[in-house]
Amino acid sequence: MPLAFSNSLRSLEADSYRWSLIGIISGLVMLCLWSIWFFGTEVSVLETTGEAHLAVDAASHPVDAPVSGRIVHIDLKVGQEVNKGDVLAELDAVREASYLQEGDARRSGLLAVRKTLKSARRAEAENAVSQRNADLRMIEGARSRLLEAQSSLRLAEAELRRSEQLFEVGLSSDADTQRSREGAEQVRAMVASAESEIVLKEFELDQHSSTHLTQLALYDQQLANLEAEVLQTQAMSKRLSQEVADRMIKAPVSGRIGEVTGLRVGSWVEDGEPVVFLIPNGKMIVVAKFSVTSALGRIKVGQPGTMRLDAFPWIQFGQIGTRVIRTGFETEVQKMRVELEVVEVPDGIVLEHGLSGTVSVTVERISPAGLVLRAAGRNLIGGSH
Repeated sequence: MPLAFSNSLRSLEADSYRWSLIGIISGLVMLCLWSIWFFGTEVSVLETTGEAHLAVDAASHPVDAPVSGRIVHIDLKVGQEVNKGDVLAELDAVREASYLQEGDARRSGLLAVRKTLKSARRAEAENAVSQRNADLRMIEGARSRLLEAQSSLRLAEAELRRSEQLFEVGLSSDADTQRSREGAEQVRAMVASAESEIVLKEFELDQHSSTHLTQLALYDQQLANLEAEVLQTQAMSKRLSQEVADRMIKAPVSGRIGEVTGLRVGSWVEDGEPVVFLIPNGKMIVVAKFSVTSALGRIKVGQPGTMRLDAFPWIQFGQIGTRVIRTGFETEVQKMRVELEVVEVPDGIVLEHGLSGTVSVTVERISPAGLVLRAAGRNLIGGSH
C-alpha cells in the first residue's frame, strides 16, 4: 500500500512538471509573437473629420437671365439632369415675336417686289437690245437705199449731160432733154429722202437707247433702294430673333440642377439675375475640412484615405477608397481644406453631389512600439511643463 501511494505521488509530480514546461513554452511563444507585432509590424495613423461631402470637380455657377422680363415657363427641380442647350426657363417674348413676324412678312413682300423688279429690268434690257438691233437694221436698210439712190443719181446726171450735149448739136429734142432733167430731179429727191431717213433712224436709235437707259437706271435705283430695305429688315429680324432667343434661358453646359432660386411663372427677373445654379458634369471628388492644429503638415498629396457616407451605412455598403489630390487653407473658418479623388466605389453606392460623410486619411504608418514611445515622450514633455 505505501509503495503504490509513493508511485502515485511521483506520477503527479511528473505530470505537474510537464504542464508547467508547456505553459512556459507557450508563454515564451506568445511573448515572441507579441514582440514581433509590437516592434515589427506597422499600423495606420489616421486623421479623421466629419466635415466632408462629395462634390463635382467643376465650379458650380449660376445661369443668369440675359435680359429683363417676366417668366412664362419654368419647371426645374434640384438634381434634375439637363443637357447643353435645354431650355431652363422662358421669358415673355410676345411683343418681340409679333415684331419678328411683321418683319418677316415685310421682308417676304420686299423679296417678292425685288423679284418682280428684276424680271422687269431683265425684260427691259432684252427689249433695249431688241430695239437697238431693229433700229440698226433700219439704219442699215436706209443706207443701202441711199447707196442705190446715189448710184441712180449718177446715172441720171450722166444721162442728162448726154441729152444736153445732143440737144446742143441738134441730135435731140428739147422734150427729151426735159425728161432727162426731170428724171435726175426725181433721183435727187430719192437721195435726199434716203439721207433724211438715215438721220431720222439714227435719231430714233438715240431716243430709244436713251429711253431704255433711263428706264434701266430707274429699275437699278429701285432695286438698290429695295435691297437696302431688305438688308434693313434682315438686320431687324436678326436682332429680334436674338432677343427672342435671349428670352429662352438655356443650359450653357450639360449637368444637373444644384439650386433653384424660387422663381415661378409670373415672376419678374432683371438682366443678370440668377435663375438657377447649374452643376456641370464632371469627375466626383471628396471635399473635407480638418482642424489645422492636427492636420497641417501631416496630410499631404498622395496619401490614401476612406470615406463613410452618411446615406450608406458603411457596415452594409463599405467605404469609398480615396487619395489626397489637393490641400489648402481656408482663412475664414481656420480649417485645412483637403480634396481627395475617388479611387474605389463599393457596389451599391451611388455617388451624388452633396452627399456628406466622414473622411479618414492615413497620415503615416508606425509600429505599436513607436506609438507607445511617442506617447510616453509627449507625457514626459507635458509633465515637465
